[in-house]
Amino acid sequence: MEILLSLLDGLIPLIQSQEEPIVNKQSAFNTIVVLSKLLDDNHNISLKKIFSVAIETISGDDVKAQVASSALHCLAELCSLLKVHLIPFLPKFLPLVLQILECKDGEKRSDMLLLNALTVLQKVIQSLPNFVSPYLRNILVQLVSPVFVTVNEDGSVQNKQILDVAVSLRADIALLVKPRILIPNVSQCYEEIVLNKNNESLIALHQVLDSCVAYMTKDDVKNYHNELLSLFMSALDYRSQHAQGVSEENLLRIEETIIGAFISLIMRLSESLFRPMFLKLVDWATRSSAAKSRQLVFYHLADRMAEKLKGLFVLFAGYLIKNTASILDSTNITKTEEIFFVGEYEDDEAIEKSCQLLGYVLDCLYKCFLYDNQRFVNKERFDQLLQPLVDQIENQIGDTEVFDKRVSDHLAPCIAQFAVAAGDETYWKTMNHQICLKTRHSSSQVRLAALKVVQELNHKLGEEYLALLPEIVPFLAELMEDESFEVEQKCQQVISEMEEVLGESLQKYF
Repeated sequence: MEILLSLLDGLIPLIQSQEEPIVNKQSAFNTIVVLSKLLDDNHNISLKKIFSVAIETISGDDVKAQVASSALHCLAELCSLLKVHLIPFLPKFLPLVLQILECKDGEKRSDMLLLNALTVLQKVIQSLPNFVSPYLRNILVQLVSPVFVTVNEDGSVQNKQILDVAVSLRADIALLVKPRILIPNVSQCYEEIVLNKNNESLIALHQVLDSCVAYMTKDDVKNYHNELLSLFMSALDYRSQHAQGVSEENLLRIEETIIGAFISLIMRLSESLFRPMFLKLVDWATRSSAAKSRQLVFYHLADRMAEKLKGLFVLFAGYLIKNTASILDSTNITKTEEIFFVGEYEDDEAIEKSCQLLGYVLDCLYKCFLYDNQRFVNKERFDQLLQPLVDQIENQIGDTEVFDKRVSDHLAPCIAQFAVAAGDETYWKTMNHQICLKTRHSSSQVRLAALKVVQELNHKLGEEYLALLPEIVPFLAELMEDESFEVEQKCQQVISEMEEVLGESLQKYF
């Protein structure tokens, strides 16, 4: 053991020498890494001495990158061995490591230098997660900076190693740093990086938050859910506050990650905690002073919540009925003179966003109807939603392709599931009459849309829908002779499908 210690002591002058070749200094640090593994806890004094020398090396003004990289590799190994004995050294070397990770104004660092700096940081997080709070904000800022979240164009191996270590390190922070420390630092980090509009950085930070929520204990969730809600609401406001110059594709990617993290939190809340949180979100999105783009984000979130919570979400969906009915009317160009998002977006973009919002609202309602096992659709709610939903059949906002897709993918399934959830022939008669009236619209596209809704109702209600056949037949008879070949063809298809359900021909009625 004495021989080992003397070898370590003999390497220090070699490292400190200004005359020594770079390769010799690198070899000295590599030798120290090997020798240090042979020492036990009784020789921390010697290891601390080496630690100080390594810090001195990386802090030098003219230190070569190769030497600094070897010194960092040595520091990483010593961090694993010294553990709590590192605490006095943290203020000396952590700022140096963070300085190496920070690349300003296009400044480049060697991949090996960055890789070893990340490894040092990871060893510190793993050994002393409760002692990094003074540096945590800066650590997060660096770990979600573009160099650690973006793949090199050449896809170099070392760059991939850097990204892998950075991902692992962010996961360690989410797991090991206590939520009371991590959440405020994530919030501060968000405020700093959101102005840079780096999409990948925001996504990486949201993923840290998602992992943090996943690792929280029940007590943590109970104690910090309000703090998390404030952070999530700030992040959900990205579209209305910071979206200028960001493409819709990137906006959706950013929103998907924050919504994913929020869903992780919601899935861990009790009903007593979720209800007030949900009401705050509803108020945040729908208050008169709020930007309308908040509703776009909110209904994207609500659609995802309905998908995850299923029947549980239906318990809270009643708070949305009035607003959804209002949105269906406000985005219907047959009922209003101006586009819903006018003032926040240019004309074409306002139309695009209105169509997007309609998709989220219709999908959210569809899932509420789909998972309704508690008679959610009562008379009051049926009356509130019927006309706004049916009138969407003639809402030709967007181009023809967008309109057709909205009817086929969103509106027709929503109305049909609405009928299933209503579950009463009296309601069906009222709904069916209103839908049939749309088949006499002057636009062939609207008549075709009405037929698609009738077709979906036939699929969903089956034999029960055929009880309404006497009222439907006169309208179908008119459409059989429609001036539009496409409408006539669709009508024949609908009749054929009705005949399959009924088990007999309907031709005698025409």
